[in-house]
Amino acid sequence: MKGSSERQILKTIEDGLKEARKKVKGGAEEVVMKGTGKAIEKVLALGVWFQGLEGVEVRVRTSSVGAVDDIVGEEGEEGGESRVRRVSCLEVGVALT
Repeated sequence: MKGSSERQILKTIEDGLKEARKKVKGGAEEVVMKGTGKAIEKVLALGVWFQGLEGVEVRVRTSSVGAVDDIVGEEGEEGGESRVRRVSCLEVGVALT
């Protein structure tokens, strides 16, 4: 879709959802998008967009994930350390109904 406008991309997604709805029988699998840090806003915006579509169920959950920071010494220096920290995460699940 190189060179496509945002409107064309969204139209393609909507068309794909219409086709998928025709094929879904029973419960549909949930697609989960996760975002941390600055990506939380983008994941939330996607969830709001999907929520506006007919026949789509959106679930929002919060969680935390472990992030590993590796601290490496300068060249020739021995050692270094790693630390694990908890990072807030937003999960948006999208499923066809």
